[in-house]
Amino acid sequence: MTLGSPLLSAIPGLRHAFFSREGGVSEGIYAGLNGGLGSHDDPANVAENRRRMAEQLGVPLDHLISVHQVHSPDVVAVTGPWNGAARPKADALVTRIEGLAISVTTADCGPILFVDPDARVIGAAHAGWKGALTGVLESTIDAMEKLGAERSGIVAAIGPLIRKESYEVGGEFVERFIEADAENGIFFMPAERDGHAMFDLAGFIRMRLENAGVLMIDDLGIDTYSDERCFSYRRSVHRKEADYGRHVHAIALEADAGHPHDFCATSGLTLHLLETGQAAHDTTHLQHRRGGTAQRNFCPQAPLLFGPGLAAAGRPHRERLSGLQRRRTGSPRPDPLPARCGARSRRHP
Repeated sequence: MTLGSPLLSAIPGLRHAFFSREGGVSEGIYAGLNGGLGSHDDPANVAENRRRMAEQLGVPLDHLISVHQVHSPDVVAVTGPWNGAARPKADALVTRIEGLAISVTTADCGPILFVDPDARVIGAAHAGWKGALTGVLESTIDAMEKLGAERSGIVAAIGPLIRKESYEVGGEFVERFIEADAENGIFFMPAERDGHAMFDLAGFIRMRLENAGVLMIDDLGIDTYSDERCFSYRRSVHRKEADYGRHVHAIALEADAGHPHDFCATSGLTLHLLETGQAAHDTTHLQHRRGGTAQRNFCPQAPLLFGPGLAAAGRPHRERLSGLQRRRTGSPRPDPLPARCGARSRRHP
């Protein structure tokens, strides 16, 4: 029913879940745990599915908070349930209120869950290509800072999303990214069809997080298109299905969780491989072994890795990462896209 992040799971007083489609009551093309309020599924089935998810997270159903997602960079600070009011239009949520499970829904787009364990501030972002390109991740981090978080202490987990092996895009799509930043060409690899490319959404998300100063990043490595445990918008289109289910991905602060600095007392964080057999990815000194575990001293305030001024807002921090091993999606960085797919060698004015 749930897929978890080892990094988030190691933090006391925190609950989270990247829900799969397993364990629900919906039928047909929505079979399983469809939590999409905007789907055409039977509303009673969606309500029951969401009740089960809320129970798993340890909150009442009305404390499982979601927004009306519109592929924007907009963020909402949550202070309580919506109380019957219309859900605000946004693509990320932040809070420091205990007992609220803030959530996003996806079916190929990237779900990212955030926490600053010391400040006890959490966030959840829906990052499809448009939201990621226009700044939803940076907006989420900024909103968390307004609630008392420090970006150098934020842990982020990237959940199931469509991976580059399954994400074919056209030349106009590539042009949009190259025009924004010529360096974005590294996230496109040649496709079998001329004029098309394979887009590395996970790698792009990771880069935006790193450039924003978030260095503790976990990636479940799951492809929603190829993994039948997941709903996939693109797969539903290819199968000519009328609609598709949506996943819910949520994070919540537990009440009476104890002193937040307990997290820094962890002398050795063991990252267990997920059921897919792929290790979590972290941008620091983790060493990954298939079928094994990896350990490192994990403390958001460790001065060697996360000293003051390591990454100011909006400023790339690559030059300040001397000695750090930086990882993106567990595979070598792809070569820039060849000219036939629309990549350009320099930025447009």
